Amino acid sequence: MWALAVVDANSAPKESIVLDDLAMVVDPGQIPSETTLEQLLRHADQVARLATHCEAVLPVRPGTRMTEAEARAVLRDRSDEFRHALGRVRGCRELGLRATPPSAGPQASAELHRHADGDDVDGAGQIGRAYLLRKAAAWQWADDVVAAVEEFGVHDGVREAAVLATGPTEVKASLLVGSERLATVRDQLEELAAGIPGQVSVSGPFPPYSFATLDPDGTASPSERGVPA
Repeated sequence: MWALAVVDANSAPKESIVLDDLAMVVDPGQIPSETTLEQLLRHADQVARLATHCEAVLPVRPGTRMTEAEARAVLRDRSDEFRHALGRVRGCRELGLRATPPSAGPQASAELHRHADGDDVDGAGQIGRAYLLRKAAAWQWADDVVAAVEEFGVHDGVREAAVLATGPTEVKASLLVGSERLATVRDQLEELAAGIPGQVSVSGPFPPYSFATLDPDGTASPSERGVPA
């Protein structure tokens, strides 16, 4: 079986293995030994459908295979963790933000080429200085984006904000948002994105992959895996 998600037993579909108040939703179909893109998309579609009628969903990492006995053992051994995690994401969906910095621009590129061609006796030093300045500016841009996301995390309706990746070439973040404020928060996030220099996109809502992804080794922690931001 292919494990899909852990949900509350009272909202679990029939394709589930139930133990007390918890349920592991599974795909009982034959799963090849190698995971394909088609199967990953199927997994994402199934989890998305679960999220439309389950108040709390803990997505399992795509490609996780379990026997019924293994699923029951996981539910039994990690029941307290699952109950806590379900409470964390109950009534919430995820919004994603991805930002890349503005380019250096044609003027800066032309200046570097001029130095490289020997038009300046100190060309190599100038190029090195320009490179370091660009790097410093890129890191400052990343710090500013992270600060903006963290500040946005206190908005009404935002339960948590998680920065999934940060660097001079990209910042990725996700927000755990209460469903009752989802449309408003998305509009506000779009406004924030419009004010960030560079290319910025907002995506979602999605099931809360980044706040509840369950890995085969038994960990449950924030992860960018599964977030098409």
